[in-house]
Amino acid sequence: MPMNDNTNISLAPRGSRRLSISEYVPEGVRRTGEGPLGFFFRFFTFLKRIRHCAGFGVQSPTDYAFVREVIYERWPYALYAELEAQFYGTDKFLLKLSQLLLRVSNYAQASQIGVIGNLPPVMEAHLKAGCRKSEIMKIPIQPPSLLPRGGETLDSIGVSKNSLPREGRDRYPLLIATELNDQWQEYISQEHIISYDLYYLGIAFYDEKRYTEGHVINFY
Repeated sequence: MPMNDNTNISLAPRGSRRLSISEYVPEGVRRTGEGPLGFFFRFFTFLKRIRHCAGFGVQSPTDYAFVREVIYERWPYALYAELEAQFYGTDKFLLKLSQLLLRVSNYAQASQIGVIGNLPPVMEAHLKAGCRKSEIMKIPIQPPSLLPRGGETLDSIGVSKNSLPREGRDRYPLLIATELNDQWQEYISQEHIISYDLYYLGIAFYDEKRYTEGHVINFY
């Protein structure tokens, strides 16, 4: 998949200190752990989701292609090496998740990207690298008492599928969740939302021509 090598973004300076997952706080990332225990935790998660590997069960040809060619893409992008050097010492799995966001951003080419949850600097840099024109819209996490109830709408918590522009190569607006909380669940339950639950991250597109559909993906 082609990449634009002329991306110009501001990155964190390279340092010798190891960057830890726990510094960045996102629950979806932090719960993976680090070191040997983190490996076994991810392996256990892999086994729990083994029925959802490689796009198994995804019926839509478009969604299946996204899973196979973007989420599971193994071919290195041109900016991987540069970004990895800039964030030297970053946890390998956090870096892998960040590279996934680069691929998703490059695929969507959205003018704005909504984000639910805390976005670590390394993830934000990769997200911006995928599409230079994208503006990152960080959506504050609301306490459960402020989440919509009954017939209420997402406007009450400041999140709406209509708040994201329908731009980007005539594709879909894009939303990333680093915490798959109630706010994420409420968002993906709205009409015309196509979502991907990767356990560690959530990815959602808006397509007014389609019905709401959710996919569980075994990301490893």
